[in-house]
Amino acid sequence: MTKNVLTTNVKNYMNKKYLVFLIIAVAMLILIGRAVNNSYKDPAVKAEAAPKSDGCVTVKGYFVCVNEEYFVKVSRLIADNDTDAIQKLIDQKAVFMLNGGDKVFIAETHLLSGAVEIRLPGSTDQFWTNIEAVKCQ
Repeated sequence: MTKNVLTTNVKNYMNKKYLVFLIIAVAMLILIGRAVNNSYKDPAVKAEAAPKSDGCVTVKGYFVCVNEEYFVKVSRLIADNDTDAIQKLIDQKAVFMLNGGDKVFIAETHLLSGAVEIRLPGSTDQFWTNIEAVKCQ
């Protein structure tokens, strides 16, 4: 009888362990699926979803970065008040200061990060900056 109870307890324990593993595996598959789905951007959809950007101008005193990586980096350096590190990025020409009043087009808005991708008229290069750095009419 003791052997039967022990065997039942072991089976219950293994079933619970398997169930936890299964739940974790399903959760990870869902998260991976969402990440893959969010990383794919259909160019046709992106073009339609881009905000209208006629009449947008830059606001003086904000940083503009050559890509998202530098935007995240300079945002952290600003929060840390690390002016020496920011100057190094400026010297590397990865980060620039915006002049006020320059006409720009908004290529894409990233609401969660508080960033916009902008481009100058006649240019295909896109730059990252804060949403507040661009004023549109």
